[in-house]
Amino acid sequence: MAPACVGINLYDHIKAMMWTTLPATAVAFVVFFLAGNSLTITATELPPEALELTDTLEQMFRWSPLLLVPFLFILGGAIMKKPPVPTMLLGSLAAIIIGMAYQGFSVQNGVLAALNGFDISMVTADGFDPAAAPASIATLMNRGGMKSMVGVVIIIYCGYAYAAIISKAGFLETAIRPLAERVKSRGAVMAATLFTELLLLVFSGNSYTGAIMVPEMFKRSFLESGMGLKALSRTIEDIGTIVAPLVPWGSSGAFYAGALGVSIFGSGGYAPWCVTCYVTPVIALLLAVTGVGVYRMNAEEKDSALKKYELEQAAL
Repeated sequence: MAPACVGINLYDHIKAMMWTTLPATAVAFVVFFLAGNSLTITATELPPEALELTDTLEQMFRWSPLLLVPFLFILGGAIMKKPPVPTMLLGSLAAIIIGMAYQGFSVQNGVLAALNGFDISMVTADGFDPAAAPASIATLMNRGGMKSMVGVVIIIYCGYAYAAIISKAGFLETAIRPLAERVKSRGAVMAATLFTELLLLVFSGNSYTGAIMVPEMFKRSFLESGMGLKALSRTIEDIGTIVAPLVPWGSSGAFYAGALGVSIFGSGGYAPWCVTCYVTPVIALLLAVTGVGVYRMNAEEKDSALKKYELEQAAL
């Protein structure tokens, strides 16, 4: 959604994300390696809850490399830069066919799962009783389907309508002018963008609001500071996607806490171990300050990009 709102190609967006996600992942590996070597391990077995979960999944499904076929369709489409929607539909169709041919699901359940989402009551494997399945299985598996995206689609439409109204009426320009007049350097623009995205994430509980609003607010500032729009698209993800697991009332945080049975904050919470959540925005800011990986534009490119932006605004 971020590249669509900014107006860049999806695969250019994915490449741009490597500038922040790869270094952050490397830092996380180092932290986990050092922490792992400093821990005193008293047991080598999985916790009882994890064993129960894996045993139940073994009862529910037949496991085989064949199950990787839908993923390979998606991966192949991404590598060959095929259109995302047909690629995802092809992968979904492959998953339905495998489910019917290999897992024993009926055609009806395959269609229902695609429309309404999967439910463990659809499983007919010998020895598996859906009523006796642990609650963690239902939390993990009972989800998906096209209908589950209705709320997201409504948010997108309403967000676009709201952004268009406040932008065309001049409200947005009036609101951000004091900030835009003060932030001129790459570092200042990046810091303001990250902070604004964080506020929108915290107050809305989802990343979609920021993905729609932030480009409207900071596209001009990014161009005037000489940073490419690929950097803006990436920045939306650096907070909206990466930091979302730390918001307890957000959809991501609620899912992780519920599915894993672990709190986010407090004693035993997973927040201290979300290294990439903390490091990624810092790396984004450092890249902006140094000018590395922000697709810097020369004066001619900047003027051209600003003229294109003005034409787009005038066409609204």
